[in-house]
Amino acid sequence: MTTLSNDEIWSVLLRRLTPSARTGVTKLFPPAGFPPFFSFVLDALEKDAAIGRITPISGPLIDIVIQALSDPAVLEIADAVRLALAAVKLDHRLDDKLLNGLADLSEAHVAEAARVLEIIDAISDCQRLALPLMKFLKLPQSQLRSKAVRLIARARRNPSWAEAILDDPDPRVRSNLIDGLAQHSGDQLESVFRRGAEDRHHRVAVGALLQLYRRGDQASYERICTLAREGDEPHRLAAAWALRQIEAAKPAPAEPQPAETQPDEPASQPAQPAA
Repeated sequence: MTTLSNDEIWSVLLRRLTPSARTGVTKLFPPAGFPPFFSFVLDALEKDAAIGRITPISGPLIDIVIQALSDPAVLEIADAVRLALAAVKLDHRLDDKLLNGLADLSEAHVAEAARVLEIIDAISDCQRLALPLMKFLKLPQSQLRSKAVRLIARARRNPSWAEAILDDPDPRVRSNLIDGLAQHSGDQLESVFRRGAEDRHHRVAVGALLQLYRRGDQASYERICTLAREGDEPHRLAAAWALRQIEAAKPAPAEPQPAETQPDEPASQPAQPAA
């Protein structure tokens, strides 16, 4: 939640910049003083994103955007994501810079780290972030572990690292692993999904069964149906959700076409009288 006024936002962010970067930004200001932060920066970034290149307007703003994105006192998360989506079109290493900016992962900075991971989730395929994200898997905060697992799974389909995540004590972490791996294809993930299908937590187990069914395992569909009828309440609700996902993915029935009929035979011509 933003807690700073517009003038305070600019003042706080400008103090975090190097002197040269600060000068580059302040040169953009109108004579009246600080412009409205979000609309001013977003307009500059989106205009340059539309032409596909950084100009003297957007260039100086990239550094201040990186400072602003991770600070909840500056931007609501929805506005931060919108700003990041514009900025990443101009700076393709924005995800890397945001992650490297998290120098302190102590308890006091959990909210900041979680926010950065959420923004990265919106803008990045995480291909170059898989190794740096691994450090989050050793943190005591399950909130950060679960977010990191989802991002790592987006980038890495190798199940060797994933098997250990299924031992994590927090079901959100295990469930995010299944969700993250769901976008990959390949038989090498089957062992992870089969182990996940035996998980004691309803969300993990049903999510894994759904992925096995989507890979052609009919027995997993039957297990989902059984859970929907006979499971305890959490498993019934999760199974009902999975069945809705399956139903929604089915192709719509084709519109009935009019029956094709043979063309009418031409009427017989009356016989011509003999000459």
